[in-house]
Amino acid sequence: MTGDDISDLIQESLVILAERRAAWLGDDKAAIRLLANLVDKAAEALAQRVAAARATGTTWQEIADALGTTPTEVRLRFADQPDLNHAHRDAPRGHLMDEHEVARRASALPDQFAARLPARKLAGLKAMERGGEYGELAIELAATLAKTGAMVSSVEQRELHALLEATGMPTDPVDSLTVRD
Repeated sequence: MTGDDISDLIQESLVILAERRAAWLGDDKAAIRLLANLVDKAAEALAQRVAAARATGTTWQEIADALGTTPTEVRLRFADQPDLNHAHRDAPRGHLMDEHEVARRASALPDQFAARLPARKLAGLKAMERGGEYGELAIELAATLAKTGAMVSSVEQRELHALLEATGMPTDPVDSLTVRD
């Protein structure tokens, strides 16, 4: 579709909506209200389509490619989707971890644990970070650290636990970590 096609569709939708609501398009305020309704419904439809895509396994990277933006921007824009935020309200000690904090804290993990990870696993975690797959990154990291017996501090263990909870991922791997203090 070209920009002209989309403009035509918007105009046609506006005319149809005006007819259904008995509104006159010559009234600027009425036209603005109708356009705002179309924009709201289009945004709602997009959010529903993103949620459906995520539910069927589409990655944040694939969605970002479709929207012409970055995975982080897409993740932040659609962060109210259940797969990211449903558990963050119950973070430990009453701390609220919003989607920006999840992205910031999870993005730091690959470099923080780089020396304790196999190179191939580190590359995979960095790809997850670039793709905005923060929950998957946290659980894969915790599982790898547990499997390899790499030492972690109690602070690092709590950080991983909080990120897993905030992204709605199981926290079981954190219980198997080898804690040095």
